[in-house]
Amino acid sequence: MSIRSLDLQVLLPHTQEVSRTQRIQQQGPEQQQQEFAAQLEQQVERQQGAVRSTPKGEQALIHERETSTGRGAARQQRKSSKKKEDDLLESLTEPSLGQVIDIKV
Repeated sequence: MSIRSLDLQVLLPHTQEVSRTQRIQQQGPEQQQQEFAAQLEQQVERQQGAVRSTPKGEQALIHERETSTGRGAARQQRKSSKKKEDDLLESLTEPSLGQVIDIKV
């Protein structure tokens, strides 16, 4: 079975089309993979740059703690207890202690 000249004239232009479509099909998955990698990289960059919000459950716990103790109430309570401790230590120590140093040689 041989190819006639008329058939060859018709088939020759089609070979270029076929080769082009085969090249596109072979490059398709590779190109899709590159596009996917670029999209993934952009998504990672956006996630790293974005500020993460706290989940609603944690927000509720934080809000409950703040409302039960009041903002700054715990801090003031710590300051006042530390001040009381300092006052107590000062009152317990004798004023003459620590003023004179005795050295024996």
